[in-house]
Amino acid sequence: MRELAINGGTPVRTKPWPVWPMTGEQELAQLKEVLAAVEGADRLWGGLLPCPKATELERKFATYQGCRYGIALATGAAALEIALYAIGLEVGDEVVTTPLTWVASASSILRAGGVPVFVDVEPHTYSMDPDLLHAAISPRTKAILPVHLAGYPAQIDRIVQIADQHGLYVVEDCAQAHGTLFKGKPVGSFGQNSCFSFQSSKFMTSGEGGIILTDDQDLWQRCHSYKDCGRLRGDAGYIDSKTAFEQANWGFGLNYRLTEFQAAVLLAQIGRMEEHKNRRMSNARLLCNAFSDMEGLTPLELQEGQNIWRFITNYSSEAFDGLSLDRFIAAVRAEGVPLNHFPLPPLPREGLYRGYLQLEAGSPGLAVNPKDYRAVHLPVSERAYNEAICYLQQNVLLGEASDMEDIVAAVAKVRAFRAESNPFEGLNLNSVFEG
Repeated sequence: MRELAINGGTPVRTKPWPVWPMTGEQELAQLKEVLAAVEGADRLWGGLLPCPKATELERKFATYQGCRYGIALATGAAALEIALYAIGLEVGDEVVTTPLTWVASASSILRAGGVPVFVDVEPHTYSMDPDLLHAAISPRTKAILPVHLAGYPAQIDRIVQIADQHGLYVVEDCAQAHGTLFKGKPVGSFGQNSCFSFQSSKFMTSGEGGIILTDDQDLWQRCHSYKDCGRLRGDAGYIDSKTAFEQANWGFGLNYRLTEFQAAVLLAQIGRMEEHKNRRMSNARLLCNAFSDMEGLTPLELQEGQNIWRFITNYSSEAFDGLSLDRFIAAVRAEGVPLNHFPLPPLPREGLYRGYLQLEAGSPGLAVNPKDYRAVHLPVSERAYNEAICYLQQNVLLGEASDMEDIVAAVAKVRAFRAESNPFEGLNLNSVFEG
């Protein structure tokens, strides 16, 4: 008899999971205000000042994350790029970052003219390993760009301390860490600036969008100028051209502005952040407790004040009698639980990224300061990707406690019938190949 759903059995679960993004009346009310807003003869729909919704979003989100200033813009990738421009990154400057992340963490460095330098991650957080930082820093290093992966915070206090010793900037990549605390302090408030994403899968979303946070008024001005075609911003609007020239000159900039429609949707979601965070963490603790009694699964340790974007657990093929990570994930998914593989291999190994690195015209920093990424040694990241990491997306954690029981039941079922999960179990491979 076939028990597992992957082999034709009955799945543990057929009910849908919580949909994402979640919306409510607040979004509609905020959007109606934008549709009706009039300033003189113009409707305030775009990102040009005055943009009251975007300005309110900048203020409220900066306060929520423990910072003074916010700069709302079109995407999280744009936020990273502009944050690097603002610290004065020059062509060929090196930025130390992590290989186990989304591609934008490194491609933003290339777009800003810099050169990514990769250090491996810690096995218990999968964030940047501070013990490896000193060896990665060279005379060309300008900044460190740690990633708070999936809401599991990096050891940002140690990273900032090392950066200070070497006179380097810290640009925090918080794209997946809205609301996460590290030792009681919000991530994003440790470095000189920090970047968050509002892409459709994130904790707060307007489909696309991003924001830079900083406590430095000069960096705030520079970030705003870069994202708004070179214009400088005063407290209530734009600085006139004459004053701008006298103060800081009218500089180079791009149009990476956030629209009022996007800001309106995001404003409606700030108020739900803590409620959602508490529900995710409560369910994550249930899963951690259940998996701790199940040989072969070791969830990453939860930290006080965390808001996890992905519930990450390590998988042991040996404890499942040699069942591969890919086959385990497929079997659990067939039971109705959306377990996932980590989406990208370590970045220096990723095919599209390697291709981009080879285009020196598209990455001027590498033309000045070339790197051979084939020589980079990343044992923790590579083992994690190839053998260990699987995860559940944050919307799954917004379910009820009974939903978490379905997850545990699905994994337990695959474990109990793991021989059935493995298509080669009991098969004499020598006879197959000989025949």
